[in-house]
Amino acid sequence: MFKQICAGIMTIAAIWIGGIAIHLGVGANSQLQTAKQAYRVNQTAIQQNHKRTNSLTKSSVSKMMLSNTVNVDDAKKDATDRINNAFNTAYGSVNKDKFSDAKKSIKQQLGNQFGNKLANLINPDGSIPYGNSIQECKIGFGKYDVNTGNMPVVITVKYKATESSTTSSYDYWTAVYNAHKKTFSKAQHEAIMPATQNNQ
Repeated sequence: MFKQICAGIMTIAAIWIGGIAIHLGVGANSQLQTAKQAYRVNQTAIQQNHKRTNSLTKSSVSKMMLSNTVNVDDAKKDATDRINNAFNTAYGSVNKDKFSDAKKSIKQQLGNQFGNKLANLINPDGSIPYGNSIQECKIGFGKYDVNTGNMPVVITVKYKATESSTTSSYDYWTAVYNAHKKTFSKAQHEAIMPATQNNQ
C-alpha cells in the first residue's frame, strides 16, 4: 500500500514537473521566435543602411547637389514671362466670346490656383471690365529659399478700366513661385486700389 501511495505521489509530481517544463518550454520557444524575428528585421535594416552608406560617394553627393541647383535669374525670367503673358491676356479686351480661350491661356501660364483666381476677375461678373487696357505690370521677387525652391512674387498692375478712362486703376497681387517645379501657388488679389486723378 505504501508503495502504491509513493508511486501515485511520484506520478503526480512527474506530471506536475512535466507540465511546468512544457509551459516553460513553450514560453521560451515563443520568446526565441520573437527574438529571431527582431534579429531578421535588424539585419534587413543594417543591410539597407550599408547600401545607402556605400552610395554616398563624393560623386553621388555632387550630382544630388547639382540636380537641386537652380539658376535664380532664369527662374525669375520664366516667372516674369509667364506672368506678363497671363496678365496681358487678362487685362486686355476679353469679351464673353473670348473668355473661355482667355481662361485656358491664363491657366496654362499660371497653373490652376493662380490662373483661376485671375480668370475669375475677368469673367462676365468679375471686377475687371471688358474694355480695359493694361498700362504697366511690375513684378518683384522676394528672397529665394534654397531648401524649398520658393520665391515670393509681388505684382502691381496699372490699367485703364475702359479705353475712354481718364484715370488709371491699380491691382496688387502676391503669389509664390517654385523654381524647382516651375509652378505658382498661394496667389492673392490683395486689393484694387481706387483710381486717382493724378495718375493718368
